[in-house]
Amino acid sequence: MATTIHQLGTSITDDRIRKQNRMFRILVMVLALLVVGLGALLVFSATTGDDQPAVSAEMDALIDDFLGIAETLDYEALQGMVTEGFRRPFYESDSTGTPWRAVWTIDDFDFLEGETISYEVERLDDPIIHGEGPWFVSLTANWNRPEARIRYEGIYTLVIVDEDGTLKVDDAYWAARPALLEVDS
Repeated sequence: MATTIHQLGTSITDDRIRKQNRMFRILVMVLALLVVGLGALLVFSATTGDDQPAVSAEMDALIDDFLGIAETLDYEALQGMVTEGFRRPFYESDSTGTPWRAVWTIDDFDFLEGETISYEVERLDDPIIHGEGPWFVSLTANWNRPEARIRYEGIYTLVIVDEDGTLKVDDAYWAARPALLEVDS
């Protein structure tokens, strides 16, 4: 037998109270699942978003010009695209695999004047950028020297700074290993 509860002149049965409680619990569970689902969606979108900054057109042009110096051997152009404190450490190995390291400043590149041996530079991918100034930009490249049948495969990391509104290369790190080029017979 159902108990009747009187409140302010109305009567409510136990069955009706149970139905209302059940509906209330279902509503609370659905709302809780929605909140958890939305929270998970927000966390997922925050952690999987493409927060990798893109290389600007100006920076991409600087990278191409800098790499192109190996082909043009234009020392004057190189001086215009690097800072006064520019350094270029080399981390390479010779044909026997013996590693060596050297650090050049801009003055060490004066040998380019009158140089006749140039390299063909092949950019293999889009640069990866980190930082908000200075920027650290890494890319893979091949430096081919066909007359010597050598290709240096490596990774370039450029440190790019804004110097009075102009982007310039402050440091350039090159880690490479030589490989013999295939020769068509």
